[in-house]
Amino acid sequence: MNNKALEEKIKHPVHSIVFEKGFVCPVDILLRLGYLSLNDYESWTDYRKHGKGAKIKLHFSKSGDKNIEEFYATHFVDIKKDK
Repeated sequence: MNNKALEEKIKHPVHSIVFEKGFVCPVDILLRLGYLSLNDYESWTDYRKHGKGAKIKLHFSKSGDKNIEEFYATHFVDIKKDK
């Protein structure tokens, strides 16, 4: 899928989520498109490893790239909706 096709695919869900919540974050889009299940999301919200051993911080990306991690942790707020 190229960037234009991806943009078209997420345009409506992004606008719908912003209308409903006043903001959107990447996880909202993944949930809406069905790429992430609610069950998986709920077990993932702590972003730390569970179970035995050290509770290391989990990553959103395979690479752990700081910019990618920051992007996925960012929420976009519609400031017009708050007024």
